[in-house]
This record gives sequence, C-alpha cells and structure tokens, in this order.
Amino acid sequence: MIIFNAGVPRSGTVYVNAIIRNLIGGPVVQANPHGPELFPTVNQLVREAHTRAIPAIVHTHSWDPATSALVRQHNDVAGFLNYRDPRDACVSMMKMHDLSLDEAASEIIECYSVFEVTGAETGWLLIRYETLVTHPVQVVSRMASELGLERGIEAISSALEASSLDRHRAVMQAVADGRQLSIRQRKNRYRILHEDAETLITDRHIQSGAIGRWRTELGPEECRYLEQRFAPLLDRYRYRQE
Repeated sequence: MIIFNAGVPRSGTVYVNAIIRNLIGGPVVQANPHGPELFPTVNQLVREAHTRAIPAIVHTHSWDPATSALVRQHNDVAGFLNYRDPRDACVSMMKMHDLSLDEAASEIIECYSVFEVTGAETGWLLIRYETLVTHPVQVVSRMASELGLERGIEAISSALEASSLDRHRAVMQAVADGRQLSIRQRKNRYRILHEDAETLITDRHIQSGAIGRWRTELGPEECRYLEQRFAPLLDRYRYRQE
C-alpha cells in the first residue's frame, strides 16, 4: 500500500504522519518528496509495490498531473489531506521559516491551491486540523477505516499517545541537540533546518499547536490584513465564525 500524507503545511501533517505509523504498528517505508522529486519517488514506489511487503508513506505538500495520473492507475492507495485556519497556518509558517507576514500569506494561498487540486483529483479523506485536535479519537477511527485497519478504542488511544505533542517535543529537542541518528539538513529561504528523517520533525517544528493563535500573536492591523488576503478561504472553509 502507498499512503499519501499531504495537505496544507503547518496543519498537522507531521502529526498525522506519526498517527499513521503508530496505527500500522510496524515497519514502513518513509518518503518525503516535494516539487520535482514527487513523481520519480512515487513512480519508484509504484514499480516496487508488488515486491514490497511493507506500506510506504509519502509525505508531501506538492502535486502534479503526472503523479495524479500515476496514482489513478494504482489500486492500493490511501490518502489524507490536512487543512487548517489559514490565519493560524500563516502564523506558524512565519515562525517556522522566518518569513514576513506577506511572504507567509502568499505561501499559504499557494499551498491551499495545491491542496484543493489534490483533493479534487483524488477524493482522499480531508482532515480539518481543529477537529483532529478537539475530537482526535473520531478522526483517527476514520483514518484507520481508510487504511483498512480494524483498530479498537484502546489501539487508537495508544496510537494517539505515541504521537502526542510531548513525544514530538522530545524528538524536536533531540534533533536540536544533535542526538538523533537520522538527522538530515534541508534549506529554506533563510536558514538550514535540521530534520529527523524518520519522524520528519525539525529542530523548530513544534510550536503551540493552539487553535486561534493568530488572535493573540498578531496585531490588529495584521489580523485585518489576513482577513482580507484570506477572505475566500475563510468563507469557503467556514472559518469566519470560529
């Protein structure tokens, strides 16, 4: 099986990746392709699928027509697409990648476009970050069903515990301290990120995770600016009333 773990960045995709791994409860192949890396990576996983005994998880924020066509030809595929209040995603993007408000807002708008195209072409399960946070058991139960796994409440609770914020913070600190064996480097516009290749957690990955953080972390003018930039998204995904 190939499992796609995708969606809007800073909307809990790495959290969902950990949940998937813990639901499976065994070895997996982990891939993290973006941009031009996506199609060749997925193409190789598809070609190897008949000989591979373990699932492959593809964590990506990219999509393209060639990958879409390839996925439609492969039967054993599941996928999850995360999204979040774009204002919160924007704040998180700013802190993660040292971006200005305008730069981060533009990134989130572009990422939402990719997210919508991917969802329209695949029909994968949409995971609203806020619902994952407030009703995790229900969301993870649906995830297990999508994966064809029979998991009771005890197994789901165990997967959530193993994927918890505290567990992620511990990995993040280990990466920052250089104590992880699988650290790799990724460069964003302004700095080098140190990332654990297994969990995909970077040295500054975990932030507050709070819902509505934009209200307390941005000034009034910044909030009004995002209200205008994100107006279509806020209406389309019903974030105006939250």
